[in-house]
Amino acid sequence: MVGRRPKPTAAKVLAGNPGKRKLSTSEPSPARSGAPKAPGWVGYFGGILWEHLAKDLDQLGLLTNIDLTMFSVLCERYDAYRNALKIIRKDGRTYKANGMIKKRPEVDMAKEALKELRLIAAEFGMSPAARARVAAALEHPQLPGTEGWTDAGDPSKQEIPALPGETLSEDEYFGSTRH
Repeated sequence: MVGRRPKPTAAKVLAGNPGKRKLSTSEPSPARSGAPKAPGWVGYFGGILWEHLAKDLDQLGLLTNIDLTMFSVLCERYDAYRNALKIIRKDGRTYKANGMIKKRPEVDMAKEALKELRLIAAEFGMSPAARARVAAALEHPQLPGTEGWTDAGDPSKQEIPALPGETLSEDEYFGSTRH
């Protein structure tokens, strides 16, 4: 049967159980991870995302020991997306080869990484719609590596840190439609 994926009980509780249905008591409750350090293979930008989100997801009960692999993949996909954008910013979206203008492969790489990133993020309830449904108010301390971010608790309002010596405008980060 095809339909909506079931929402984890922890997410239902945080949202205030909007459907007022009986909450599952048989859902596995794996041990919480305690927000460990990011593995090296998630890359530079993935490590920044990990440091920013892991503690909050752990506090919400959405990051357990069995979730760490998917969270690692989420952070790695973010790293792939940011690295592709870095190349696009530097070299443009197109290049000339044999007198023809061709699309740079990093454009498709960024598009695919973003698609995968969005799918995995949805599994963790990381979207504006999911945040609007969450009834719990979290306290967001300043996390390591987030100095200068405009709001450490809201990913949609954060400035993404640039590499050392690199400054990014909002258009550069989100992709400008102008060329």
